[in-house]
Amino acid sequence: MAGEVSRIMKQRIRRRVDDLNGDVFDDAEIYLWLSEAQRDIATRMPDITLPHLCVTKYWGDTSNPLTEGDSTYALPNDFMRERGLKYTRDADKWARRLALRDLPRIVDSLEAAPSDTNPYYWLWNGQINLEVGEVASTDAFTFYYVKYPADYTVSVSTSGAESLDAESGAIADDTDPTISRMYFRAMEEFAVSRCMEVRRNLEAANYFMGIYEKLLAEIKARYVIPGDPADDFPADGVPTRTDTG
Repeated sequence: MAGEVSRIMKQRIRRRVDDLNGDVFDDAEIYLWLSEAQRDIATRMPDITLPHLCVTKYWGDTSNPLTEGDSTYALPNDFMRERGLKYTRDADKWARRLALRDLPRIVDSLEAAPSDTNPYYWLWNGQINLEVGEVASTDAFTFYYVKYPADYTVSVSTSGAESLDAESGAIADDTDPTISRMYFRAMEEFAVSRCMEVRRNLEAANYFMGIYEKLLAEIKARYVIPGDPADDFPADGVPTRTDTG
């Protein structure tokens, strides 16, 4: 049942901070801190440990068409970092991701001229900049990226009253966390630490945050080979780097 995991996590946190009836912390506060932990994990941990956040967006059908001659396409609203781009005309071809400093060299090099068999892309100004020579409306491309998990926003009225608003898909009684179950304990430690901060028990807050950091380090150690940074930065592990073709 959707949300069952979230409700169980919330109740475990309440039990640990002696607030079973919600007299001190309301549901939105606890879910805010669980979401904060999820966001922190998504921004810090290797992509290989975040399979549920690794998604694709496709251009080339009626809902997301390519425009003849158009080389710029808006990034998805939930975009956090990219993994790669695959361009399709007669066959699939992984595009090279360009660093901005490489653009003049590419533009001036006939050998490196972009085409549907030698595509390039870079990100700038909230857009995917795609170079394939000339985009055809019958072409297609698939953008692989890590999405930003849904979060909470804090709004303040003119009187100074604060309210928490959940984005669509944010952790709630009817919505479970997006990331892998292996992070759930760490997320709970993070939320308990935030509860202790509110109670001005900074020693306990630091203790539980230390457990959170230790759990993340243990998870990372299981997935990343020492000395090999391949899965420790965005766009890792896919053949789109400028040195792979």
